[in-house]
Amino acid sequence: MAKPVTHIGIFLASPGDVVDERGIAFDLIHEWNDIHTDEKSAALQIRTWQSSTYPELGKRPQAIVNHQALDECDIVLGIFWTRFGSPTGIAESGTEEEIRRSVAVNKPVLLYFSDVPASPSKIDQLQFQKVLKFREEFRNTGLIWNYASHDQFRDYLRRHLERAVQRLLSNLRFERIAPPSEVPDAAINIAKNEGIAANTINTVIYRASRKSNTRRQSATGTIGADMLRKNYISYLVRRYNEFLKIGRESFGDRRNVSFSFISSRIIQVFKAPANDLPVGRFDEIVEFITEYIDGSIVGRNNRSKGSRSYESFEEFSLNQVTKAPRRKKKIP
Repeated sequence: MAKPVTHIGIFLASPGDVVDERGIAFDLIHEWNDIHTDEKSAALQIRTWQSSTYPELGKRPQAIVNHQALDECDIVLGIFWTRFGSPTGIAESGTEEEIRRSVAVNKPVLLYFSDVPASPSKIDQLQFQKVLKFREEFRNTGLIWNYASHDQFRDYLRRHLERAVQRLLSNLRFERIAPPSEVPDAAINIAKNEGIAANTINTVIYRASRKSNTRRQSATGTIGADMLRKNYISYLVRRYNEFLKIGRESFGDRRNVSFSFISSRIIQVFKAPANDLPVGRFDEIVEFITEYIDGSIVGRNNRSKGSRSYESFEEFSLNQVTKAPRRKKKIP
């Protein structure tokens, strides 16, 4: 009787100037399958935006890539040389967005930077400076790998891929992820997480907010001034935090979760907190947060089972109206 095979998706994230490295990655994944599939009852599947997406309209191109290809993968392989890529509307390049999105949901990311000599006449200095800045950021917040030749890259990736896949297979728990209905909203308290955490992947300065007896009024026309929309954004943020916590615990990771991550990302991308943005940008904020929810371990698990991870704004609004307490009539 044939054993069931665990399929592990590996997303290849890179600009267009690392053609040789991409070829090496394909070769090594095929090599791993030839050697280990029967023994480990597992198979690696490499995915790229070119090979794993299909035409779709109505969203940002990168959001479609995220949904169709990136979010379904288990490991991300990022490679840079001299080019950084083109802006997506949220990040400076598609590769950057793919890596940051994966780090945000605790997905393993193998990140490599090439030191292979390049002809100065072929280097776009603006692009190259972005690569150097990105490398410096992640040098301080994680473990990255540099290589000086293609042969060295091949040796490094072969060893690292072996270890990353083995760790993933060892930790894999298919049934430990609880459905969202079993996690009440009240189980996660984000009220104490004031300010912005300094230990997220984006370096920001932590300033603890001082409590005041007077509540700041949101300006007219902002999301914060619209109670339903404000509450819906808070609901989505809580849902992401719940999913992140459950996903980490399913792999035995009991570390504290930074519940301020989404809020800090909104400030960095939209240049203001969600409540201070115009109501006209509400749909953008919703799409931004739900992409992270859908890309989480629990979100992907729900989608594979045909289960939903969150209510639509219309459903949420209807439920809020239904749950609204009735005022008691005063007895004269």
